[in-house]
Amino acid sequence: MSGVRPSHRPPFARTRAHGTSVGRMAFTILPAGTAIGQEGVTVSPWPLVQASGETALGIIADIRKADPAVTPIIVGPAQEALALFQSHGPAEESPAEIIAGAAAIDCGAWLRQRETEHIENMALAAATKPAPAAGLWAKLRGRTTASAATARSSVFPRGPWPHDVEANTDVLSLRDVLTRKPYTDLYIALLPASEPWHAGAHTKFGGWNECPEPEVQVAFARRWFERHGAVPVATSGDVLEFTVARPISDREAALEMAMEQYLFCEDIVEQGTGTVDVLAAYLLNATVWYFWWD
Repeated sequence: MSGVRPSHRPPFARTRAHGTSVGRMAFTILPAGTAIGQEGVTVSPWPLVQASGETALGIIADIRKADPAVTPIIVGPAQEALALFQSHGPAEESPAEIIAGAAAIDCGAWLRQRETEHIENMALAAATKPAPAAGLWAKLRGRTTASAATARSSVFPRGPWPHDVEANTDVLSLRDVLTRKPYTDLYIALLPASEPWHAGAHTKFGGWNECPEPEVQVAFARRWFERHGAVPVATSGDVLEFTVARPISDREAALEMAMEQYLFCEDIVEQGTGTVDVLAAYLLNATVWYFWWD
């Protein structure tokens, strides 16, 4: 691992709430086991920093510099953080087991399998859907219904390259989705991970609906960290965000990544950008990657 655990006990591991100052700003650390929310019965598995949407990224940058044994990650305001804490069951796999499982995953093979599943599902839908009556144009050409065979390109919703889309540079988890204003109060979890791509092994994010299992999340986090310097910055409710140190600067590479991210998280296209081409435009020179599962 590239991170080196300090020989002294880092300030972020202390067991009582305290104020501290690292780098540019002061903040308060709440110890693991702190209850949050109005009922005060759900506790955090990790130490927390309470911050605002305006100060969170600065605090995260300072903590990363001060303690490489810790990965700070936004877990959202109280309601979103509670949902994450409640899904963090003690009977589930340990972080070490999830990391070991991720190491055995071939991301390329996983993407190919995902694409195959898409093709099979589309063919099944076409086969079970009532055939429409052939129109005059189809009859003249000896056609009745569209073939159930699906080419690779048809797996991905395609469209023209947009010219009114700018690179994504905003961490949306810092803001209220309705008002678009920064949260006045949110939480940053301090995960005991020296490798940032291990974050998902501790939050155990994924494994519901079409959201990939935690092992898959960790495998892709490593892939994107090594290729693009992508670091998880927020795991909030059903949202996952990364900051990207080495943005994609080539249009073709952005389109390839858009296809990869579509297979990883279909909803960002199907219920978001509409086509992988629009997603690629957002990814081109983007310093933030955004994922959301319905």
